[in-house]
Amino acid sequence: MDAVTTMHTALGIDDIGFLHHAPVLCGDCVFLITVRFVGSKERDRLVQTMTLRWLSFDKLLKKKSDSTVISTLITESMNIMNFYESSQITLKKGLYLCYLKLHSSLNTIRVVVPDNLPSMLPFVHIRENPHVTKEEWLWLKAMNFNQRLAPSNSQTSLHSAVSAATQTLLHDLDIDSDLVPGHRLYHAEIIEPSSDISIILILPRAEDVCSAPTGTLAETEPELRRGCNTIPLTAFEMIHLLTYQPEFVAMYCRLATFLEHFIMVSQFQHRQCLLEKDAFVYKTQLECLLEFQKRLDEIWAHSRWITRIASEARDKESRISKNVVPVGMLLTPAPSIDPSKDEPNDIGYHSDQSERTAMRGKSKPPSPKRYSLTDSSMQNYSDIDRLYRKQDLTHKKEELEDKLNASAARSDKEWNQTCKTIAVYPAYDFGLAEDTSVQFAISGNTTSEKIVELVLEELKKLQSDDKKNDLDLLDEKDFCLVAVIGTRERRLKDDFAVARLQNPWNRGKLFVRRRSALLAAVEYGNETPV
Repeated sequence: MDAVTTMHTALGIDDIGFLHHAPVLCGDCVFLITVRFVGSKERDRLVQTMTLRWLSFDKLLKKKSDSTVISTLITESMNIMNFYESSQITLKKGLYLCYLKLHSSLNTIRVVVPDNLPSMLPFVHIRENPHVTKEEWLWLKAMNFNQRLAPSNSQTSLHSAVSAATQTLLHDLDIDSDLVPGHRLYHAEIIEPSSDISIILILPRAEDVCSAPTGTLAETEPELRRGCNTIPLTAFEMIHLLTYQPEFVAMYCRLATFLEHFIMVSQFQHRQCLLEKDAFVYKTQLECLLEFQKRLDEIWAHSRWITRIASEARDKESRISKNVVPVGMLLTPAPSIDPSKDEPNDIGYHSDQSERTAMRGKSKPPSPKRYSLTDSSMQNYSDIDRLYRKQDLTHKKEELEDKLNASAARSDKEWNQTCKTIAVYPAYDFGLAEDTSVQFAISGNTTSEKIVELVLEELKKLQSDDKKNDLDLLDEKDFCLVAVIGTRERRLKDDFAVARLQNPWNRGKLFVRRRSALLAAVEYGNETPV
């Protein structure tokens, strides 16, 4: 601070600019550089003395110096000025998709940024309208709950735009196709650097969000080839806020300085008080200032969104995060809006089609779809039901009636006489051993509701006496029957006949779970013993 005061006096100006995030090292010398562009109106007021003379940077570059230190300083100053000037450039109005990637070292954590725009993460433009409606955002969040929903026109448009932007961003960053399925879209919030700019984040896998230190700069070489570089995380946060919210940073700095000063004064006066009455006054004043300081710290912590999101993205303890959706779901086209194109075997999974029509409709063999990322073949295993989507059923009325009549040979009486044995697993902590299941035979018209009732009765018999009271308090209507394949789940309607489950869900596991626990069955079905 003494050096800053001396610089103010020597140059005759009150503002010496912004401190660069990295010092310039040259031999035994260490330079701390501040940058400020002087406007044409201020040039006339600059102080010119016998020992101080202002030069344009062009003239300074033309001058040759015998000192190696001065030559190095001038060369590095050119790079610093280019960095500072490019960091002041803001994005145009619109919605953007950004990529968050960190590198850690022994002393600091660095974030990947574009060379030509260090105030922003690597980005791709999605659309000009920066605002995302509640309807559009709910579609992105619903994909993570394995629900088969028919998107509206606006939801389909956003899905397509985000999918195209994701492919472009991953291609520009040269992300290995084998690593693409592990990437995630962060949907807990939309970042708004300003009123005209909104950001949706793409995150790598939890273990890849922040690369471990290696002791070398090898981890930055791929970024250099992609037109990116790394800067300290704290420096990026300040540069980002100064570019997009300069008034907020200025207000925060003034308030922080004010509070720090008066808290120190109040603490000193409180210690010097001899009268109890005066001590009470200063104590009350100090408590009020500390409360303001606490609220200011909370506001500042909330503004540092990249630190908060990076900490959450690196969390490996949570098995299934509720704030992200796999990128593979985005790269898959959104389902058709036309309900006539839904596959017949969707009956029992919240479909509005009639059950009888679905059983009579003649199924066609599944037609495999092509999934690609920048023209490379990649099968999306996270969307099993779309792999079995049937072709369009918009045939002529006569052909449809013939198919319905031909496939109606099996009557309801035949279904009622059909028997099969099933095993149902609990996706709820009943205090039983792992892999506990209830097996029994069902007829063709046994409903999901009846199976849930039978399973709960059998589990009650298996429980110990001291835990039976807990099961008695549970309401059967709070539970439902679901079929699980891998990480995909389908909840069956209460009146759905389980014997009518069709491919591929008839090969999955059946679970009884709470209706409110959306991911419980998937978690229980994919547990791996250690």
